[in-house]
Amino acid sequence: MWRLDLDRYFFPEISVKARKEHMDCAKDSLEKKPEVEVSIGYGLSEKQKRVAVEVKVDSVDLVDEDPYEFRVQVFGSFQLTHDEGREELDKEFRDVEKLLVRNCAQILVGSIRDTVFGLTAKAPYGPLYLDTVYIGLENIPDRSEDLK
Repeated sequence: MWRLDLDRYFFPEISVKARKEHMDCAKDSLEKKPEVEVSIGYGLSEKQKRVAVEVKVDSVDLVDEDPYEFRVQVFGSFQLTHDEGREELDKEFRDVEKLLVRNCAQILVGSIRDTVFGLTAKAPYGPLYLDTVYIGLENIPDRSEDLK
């Protein structure tokens, strides 16, 4: 069985801005969820069995009801192991590349959702909890780089 461990993650960029345009709608609740765009980049170290993933979430197509404009970028580093040892890992690593990246990206999107919620909790229009985001294999780009 595969095992994917998150080593660390950090936010190179976080921007959340309360929108003046929302002021007239502020008495309404935050039930309308904003449109978001998710972009993903990643690199692999086949030798060390490491995956590095970058996920960006941007608010897009804003309307007056959208209380916040935001852009969040998170970078995560993951280590991959296999119960049957290194040989099995070497055989299957390339075959499951995009599945691994999708799992890593989903973990990082969860951290973005939590961060946006925390940043907006004391903001003028109250906390914003982003909807879950489905990341299909077709959303995973080709590898951007090989890690050393």
